[in-house]
Amino acid sequence: MSLKVILLATDFSTRSDRALRRAAMLAKATGARIVVTHVIDDDQPEKLVSLERQTADTMLREIVGSRAELAGIGVSHVVGSGEPFVGIASVALDTAADLIIVGSHRRQILRDVFVGTTAERVIRFGEIPVLMVNAEPHAPYARTVAAIDLSDCSKGAVIVADRFGMLEPGRTILLHVFDPAAKGMLSYAGVDAATIERYVSAEENDTKRAIEGFVASAGLDPRAYPVMLKEGRTATVIRETASEIPSLAVIGTNGRSGLLKVLLGSVAEEVLQKAEYDVLVVPPKAPLESAA
Repeated sequence: MSLKVILLATDFSTRSDRALRRAAMLAKATGARIVVTHVIDDDQPEKLVSLERQTADTMLREIVGSRAELAGIGVSHVVGSGEPFVGIASVALDTAADLIIVGSHRRQILRDVFVGTTAERVIRFGEIPVLMVNAEPHAPYARTVAAIDLSDCSKGAVIVADRFGMLEPGRTILLHVFDPAAKGMLSYAGVDAATIERYVSAEENDTKRAIEGFVASAGLDPRAYPVMLKEGRTATVIRETASEIPSLAVIGTNGRSGLLKVLLGSVAEEVLQKAEYDVLVVPPKAPLESAA
């Protein structure tokens, strides 16, 4: 799987303009073509729907034909309809998009975007990774922080990001939030610090070996991707690490229990809600193809 079709969703805002510029950079780097879409609300009088559709079509044509960033890239446009994320997902399926790119949302409405029946249907039935562009796209990503937890969802996110050319050796850090389970109990039981330190060191070594196997199973060379182990709350560690290193954050979602279990109060939701950097979210149903 390579990056061949990028679906850029726009609401014609400044936030969407950042997404357009990032989409153009990725398209030029990978040879992908771009489909630009705007979704109109079809739950209103037919005449108003028709007028909004014509207006959106005109504005999309203007973007496709006038933006210098899109020169030399295969670009087309589609006007979608329905609730925003349902419409975007529908267009993505119709155009065989490999990646959906959206601009960041106003922080006060992010909860409404990612929590509720609309987004729940998109995540539950969707199979397409989403890149949320939060930062100004001045250049290709200088660094990628891929959060891994040794799960199948995490492996899927790593494989997809690699297929999209986002995990370049020398520019990628694999971040694992390390939790030595018995450390707190040993401390509470009064075990001396030296013994606890030896226990933690042994746990770290075991975890590093497990990560090496995980990386290899994802089709990557473990020697080319440094691993960073950190202790703490998973979402907090991911956010702080990515903030310290100007970067793209890559995370997978666990879709077993539906969106309310996946995002509400979860790692993915918290990272998306507070990130000032770009975030690639890979759903568990994303098509996978290991390089191994």
